[in-house]
Amino acid sequence: MMKRAARNELVLDGLDRSGLGIELGPSRHPVAPKREGFNVHVIDHLDNDGLKVKLRNSGSSEAEIENVEAVDFVWNGESYADLIGARHQYDWVIASHVIEHVPDLAGFLQNCSEVLKDDGVLSLVVPDKRFCFDHFRPLSSLGSAIDAHLEGRVQSTPGTIYDGHINCSSLNGELTWGQGNGKQLEFGISGEDPGTVDEVARRIGPTFETHCWCWVPSSFELMVKDLNRLGYTDLHILEPPVSDGYEFFVKLGRIQSGYSAERLKLARQIQQEMYHSYRANYVLSPSMAQYYKSMRRSLRALLRVVTGKSGKKL
Repeated sequence: MMKRAARNELVLDGLDRSGLGIELGPSRHPVAPKREGFNVHVIDHLDNDGLKVKLRNSGSSEAEIENVEAVDFVWNGESYADLIGARHQYDWVIASHVIEHVPDLAGFLQNCSEVLKDDGVLSLVVPDKRFCFDHFRPLSSLGSAIDAHLEGRVQSTPGTIYDGHINCSSLNGELTWGQGNGKQLEFGISGEDPGTVDEVARRIGPTFETHCWCWVPSSFELMVKDLNRLGYTDLHILEPPVSDGYEFFVKLGRIQSGYSAERLKLARQIQQEMYHSYRANYVLSPSMAQYYKSMRRSLRALLRVVTGKSGKKL
């Protein structure tokens, strides 16, 4: 996994760094900090004092707390355009590990679009469910995104909170990891019987920051493509997502860049991404490993007979 400076460069790549931007919920890890000269407005769900109290209660160090980026606008559920009092004024919006928390995905995308200039860019950093505590959770569906938007959903549902809690996983005690660790995964919080939905809700409280959405890079791309086709957002994916470690980086805009992947291709890529995650995260027993090795040799031999090709990719 890349260092923070290199990671931030990836987020900022292609943005007009001299332009006016918004960073959503940067807290103590801003990508475009004001102290480095960025002309940026910060939107968060708490003011500075509230964020510092929250971080202090969660065990953050005083050095981290002092690094909290000054908040310009405190969001209380209104559209960003109404909150700021301006539309189509910003060159870019940065949201690092924000979009997975929003109950209404399509509403969030439109909120961002409404404050962006015609050539503005939404730059996202998104957790890859294959390599974080969402590993055992299913991929989010287009239907769920449509339902959430039609309902005007403003908070996580009890079922989403429970699902995130009961299926929270860890690898070697860590909640995020890179590819190819060769360790066995386990449940990170809940154990085998975390209790009923009501019991979990009471125990973790209403402020539990669950992930409403779980994606791999291609499933996110396909969902945005479909939401755009259906008219729920006017944003397009501008370039293929870039993966690193437990997250991926993706940029969206209203003006199409010429990049577009076919639905079937994306659907196949989703299957490939999920398959490779199982190969990376699970350790086969010696007997099963030998079985699959033998099967691959047999399939290669059969392919040579049928097609005359080597089948080395098997």
